[in-house]
Amino acid sequence: MGNNIPMKRLLTLSALLVFMLVLAAPVGAATIRANDEIVIDKDIDDDLYVFGGNLDISGDISGDLVAAGGNITVTGRVDGNIIASGGQIMIDGPVTGTVRIAGGSIIINDRVGRDVLAGAGTLTLGPDSRVGGDVIIGAGMFKAGGDIGDDVQGGLGSADFAGRVGGDIKISVDTLTIRDGARIQGDVTYKSDSDAKISNGSEIQGDIVRKPPPKQPTPPLFLRALDWLWSLVGMVLTALAIAWLFPGTLKSTKQALTERTGATIGLGAATLFLTPFAALLLIIFTVGLALPLALIALAVYVIAIYLGQIYAAAAIGNAVLKREGIPGALLGIVGFGLLRLIPYVGGVITLTLIIIGLGAMSVACWSSWRQSPQTPVADGKEPAPSTD
Repeated sequence: MGNNIPMKRLLTLSALLVFMLVLAAPVGAATIRANDEIVIDKDIDDDLYVFGGNLDISGDISGDLVAAGGNITVTGRVDGNIIASGGQIMIDGPVTGTVRIAGGSIIINDRVGRDVLAGAGTLTLGPDSRVGGDVIIGAGMFKAGGDIGDDVQGGLGSADFAGRVGGDIKISVDTLTIRDGARIQGDVTYKSDSDAKISNGSEIQGDIVRKPPPKQPTPPLFLRALDWLWSLVGMVLTALAIAWLFPGTLKSTKQALTERTGATIGLGAATLFLTPFAALLLIIFTVGLALPLALIALAVYVIAIYLGQIYAAAAIGNAVLKREGIPGALLGIVGFGLLRLIPYVGGVITLTLIIIGLGAMSVACWSSWRQSPQTPVADGKEPAPSTD
């Protein structure tokens, strides 16, 4: 019972953040669903909020869609905006408003009436995609095969254009490719160390300007090594403190990761990407009156991100050793510290562990809450089981 106390407190704070998101949104009505597997195959006449492992939305929505999950598929029509975060996201139905989206792999293959704002490992705009406004993106890989009405802006690892861009391209990128059939109606301005690969079969109506990226000073090797070692020691000491004070939390987060993987990824992505947005909405729609609450929530959010990496690395280490305890936790954390040294890959691994850790803590909190012993009734009989 004592090991459940920190988990219950974290559950309360997580619930507070969810309420912030729901209450701050200016909607008159909403349909809210949460489960490991969710199928929405009927039309919804108001806003829809869905959270879970695998989300399949084929019904039309007469309002906004807010979704977070491990795998999200939207094939119905959305007569509003989409706010979504997840591992893999497919939008294969028309959206009349703006798409704000974050995930590992994102594919959009239908019409978006306004803008697309995305943070992704990979974002693909398929050949049938039609974006009415701007595309603002941060991604490792971006493929644009459809039609973009206005500008493309952002920071990218690689960018590949094969369709039409009605405005300018203004990006920072490692590698830029403009293929046969691509039509750029504005300027192409890019920051990169290498020249773009521009096919003779493409059409660029504006200017092409390459700007070398600013050179960032590199700290001496011994300072970088000291910083890495200090970070690793801090995570190890934190993990040891958790294992000593709250050992049950390491076991419960490992169970959440191994037994409810989809829900873990979905809730982790939702917490990571939607919490800052929820705090901002809370401040805006209360005209700053809830600023202290929002700042407290963001402070908890930052702490949870740090702890999430530790819990996720420890859970993976324990899963490898097939036992719970300090050796597995140390194995996972040291392994994570070494993998972080790999360029580019280290950043992806860190982001993945943050999502897994936040999700595992959220799922463990919920399970801890549901499994808490109920107070016996006066006649000594056990209370009837819940039907929810």
